[in-house]
Amino acid sequence: SLLVQWLNRQQDTLRFFVCDPATGKKTQIFEERQPTWIDFFKDITFLEKGQSMLIRSDRDGWEHLYVYGIDGKLKRRLTSGEFRVRSIQKVDEKNGYVYFTAAPTKAWDSHLMRVKLDGTAMEQITKADGSHRTVVSPNGRYFVDTVSAIDNPGGTSLYRIDGTLVRTLGSAKGRDFDAYAWGKGEIFTIKSDDGLFDL
Repeated sequence: SLLVQWLNRQQDTLRFFVCDPATGKKTQIFEERQPTWIDFFKDITFLEKGQSMLIRSDRDGWEHLYVYGIDGKLKRRLTSGEFRVRSIQKVDEKNGYVYFTAAPTKAWDSHLMRVKLDGTAMEQITKADGSHRTVVSPNGRYFVDTVSAIDNPGGTSLYRIDGTLVRTLGSAKGRDFDAYAWGKGEIFTIKSDDGLFDL
């Protein structure tokens, strides 16, 4: 079977079709409508031997993770809250986890997180403030983290999947970094005109 995403011209309705490449026959298995617009889904992962699918949707205004049956019915929501799931890093179906990047507390940060496939036990794995770019190992036991922040030019380290440091692989600071009197950066927020958002 071939999964096809179809989007109408108004870009407010998205449908999934399962197609038979030999006959061209198609069966609709999923539909999502939004009052403004919708975009093609990325990071679609099939679970349970093709009987369900993990998708990332912004149907509630924030991008979150959902598990749908192959019949298009919602089985469970995995993440929720006023933050955006930015990408799925790894699905470890054997051990029951999805690893993903998100900004759970500050919009300008990005962290590696995980949640169980039943929607419980969501946790933030990377701890230091900053923007984390991570790569999870194929076996799901380790990850490489490259982090930078307003007061840290960056570094790369190897961690166990629970967040325990194995070793530092490199740093952008260099030997003479602390010898200089660097200017101090500061991040602050201001309210939007309607008072609803911190910019």
